Amino acid sequence: MVVLIRLFPIYRYPNPSGKYRVGYKGFTIPELTSIGIYYPTTERTTDIQYSPCPNSNQRLADVMKFFSDMDGQKALPKSIYKLSLDFLRHQYLGVNKDAQIIKAETADGKFPVIVFSHGLSANIHIYSILLKEWASHGFVVFSVDHEEEIDLEFSKLKSHEHHMKLRNAQLEVRKKTVAKILDIVCDQAYVQEIFKTQDVSLNYEKLFLSGHSFGGGTTAELMVNEKRITGGLVLLDPWFECNDENVLYQPINKPLLVLKSEEFETNTNNRRRVKMHTEMNSKTGLCLAGHFKNSMHNDMTDTIVFMPREMVIFGMLGSVQEVESLIIRQAAITYSFLSAALKYKEGETGFKAEVLDKYRERISEFNVKDTLLVAE
Repeated sequence: MVVLIRLFPIYRYPNPSGKYRVGYKGFTIPELTSIGIYYPTTERTTDIQYSPCPNSNQRLADVMKFFSDMDGQKALPKSIYKLSLDFLRHQYLGVNKDAQIIKAETADGKFPVIVFSHGLSANIHIYSILLKEWASHGFVVFSVDHEEEIDLEFSKLKSHEHHMKLRNAQLEVRKKTVAKILDIVCDQAYVQEIFKTQDVSLNYEKLFLSGHSFGGGTTAELMVNEKRITGGLVLLDPWFECNDENVLYQPINKPLLVLKSEEFETNTNNRRRVKMHTEMNSKTGLCLAGHFKNSMHNDMTDTIVFMPREMVIFGMLGSVQEVESLIIRQAAITYSFLSAALKYKEGETGFKAEVLDKYRERISEFNVKDTLLVAE
């Protein structure tokens, strides 16, 4: 056992950098989805187990098999992948279950909001490091679950186009799910019922979308015609291959952060689409796009804490020694963007420079090397 622990370490969950503790509420909307809500609190209550749903291990097994088949490699038995995550039953999320939400300390007494969409095979907890970071700074974050068929049995797909058509159909379902969650978020009475207080009020003038990978593709496309998204968009290594280009290449005219990975840049078709989307939105001066040197697609998930050595073995993480720095950089750039977007007023200039200045100031506090490469 000692040998296994040394070979496959689990890093301690990093504490969010904001001044608040993080509360958490989880609930299921019948016939729709599950939601995890991260929010600021000062209370300390009981924590919850990390595993958000009984099939989270199955999702990992399905996605590993699918991509192994796609790469022409023999996948390990699904039972191996499921077993590899069994330890999460003994891990905790690092939150305060059903804690009382604070009274918003903003000038208008309202909380800025982020609705987050996860990637293929992920879940509502696997990005908790970032979501807790945002909540610790005063955001209320709604993490939306997407239940979908992950392993499409690659051998039965007729072509790449056939695969993308099936994924696009899933994208449409995802967009409808997020839109329905926005209905809930924008229903003040419903929100007060969730938090069991009349004192909570959300700021619908500062409502953001965010997503990773497939979730990035989901939120980027939804953003185009969704007028309720007033604050901006945070895309974490978005996957755009199955998106409708006629929708994707329309400007959103809101603050936009596109944080890519160096690994995903090798996907030529996705890289072209992300570049086109970025260039379309750069004309406003509100778009910041870039990536961290040597970054990988899964760096933005909690797995870099729970399974660092395993991720290195599977080629999903560059170095175990980089884990802490990765977390600090990602937290710094995303919060710096959100902070600047909260203060932004239409017509102002210098938005991009403000985000970068704030980001560099934050990482210097932690004595972390700046490896951000910004797209011009």
